[in-house]
Amino acid sequence: MVSPISVSSTSSSSSPSPASIHNTHLRGFIDGTHPFPPALQADGTPNPAYDVWIEHNSILLGWILSTLSDPVLAQVVDLESSQDVWVVIQDQMASNTEARQMQLLKELQNIQKGNCTMQDYLLRAKSLSDQLAASGNCITLLV
Repeated sequence: MVSPISVSSTSSSSSPSPASIHNTHLRGFIDGTHPFPPALQADGTPNPAYDVWIEHNSILLGWILSTLSDPVLAQVVDLESSQDVWVVIQDQMASNTEARQMQLLKELQNIQKGNCTMQDYLLRAKSLSDQLAASGNCITLLV
């Protein structure tokens, strides 16, 4: 068995990329626009769309699971749909992002020049501000 790798360090050609998910029309499986069809049609006969959905979901689910680190995989291993896995991963990443934003903001609010040169002090403040902006939390000046 191949051990899962970290989400941030995927480089395998078998790993999903936004382009491969879009190009294979699998995006709807993770964003909910291609929902799980009923197993049976209204007349009680098997629904062929159900089998196709199961097959495509399994492919995408395998792609996603193969890119996860062990701690993340442990949170989603029992989920059966790629959308459910995607939602858990998004929620976890959003939580981590919010915590990181709070940490950076606190560092910026408490930054002190101390024994640093003015250039080092300003570079540190700029670095914190840039990291906040990169995480989606922009700093505005109050005049």
